[in-house]
Amino acid sequence: MKKKKDAEFIQPQLQLDDSQEEEVYKVAPLFHLRMFGSQQTANHAYRWNDINIHGGIGDRIIDLTNTVLPKETAVISIRHIAGNIEIYVPYEVEVCVHHSAVFGRVHIFGKTYNKLVNQTATFKTKHYDTSHPRVKIVTSLFSGDIEVKRL
Repeated sequence: MKKKKDAEFIQPQLQLDDSQEEEVYKVAPLFHLRMFGSQQTANHAYRWNDINIHGGIGDRIIDLTNTVLPKETAVISIRHIAGNIEIYVPYEVEVCVHHSAVFGRVHIFGKTYNKLVNQTATFKTKHYDTSHPRVKIVTSLFSGDIEVKRL
């Protein structure tokens, strides 16, 4: 029986030939991290990249009508301190929203949910689980509103 101090150390040996290396390249983000000031997507056609940002103070406006969403689920993730988030979605796109806020309101497709105080709310369109294209929106705000509407 071996004791802990007599334990045998085994180092795995990995042998990768050049044909197994994956090619990786950097993709330009739609938004850059900005602590102050507002940001929005381009007013002209742009290539879609999933959004994963955090910020301080200011508004974020994302217009999905100027891009082509992927066949899989597109993802928008925003963590923000204070400001409003507006997301414009085409009519044929299914949507799932996970929103948490300390103080704020939620406006989704014309319905308003007031006084979201230290809560998390989740909303889905009827065919989100079965249809494509679709977008998953995950947001966290300390203070501010989120609005998701069709264009």
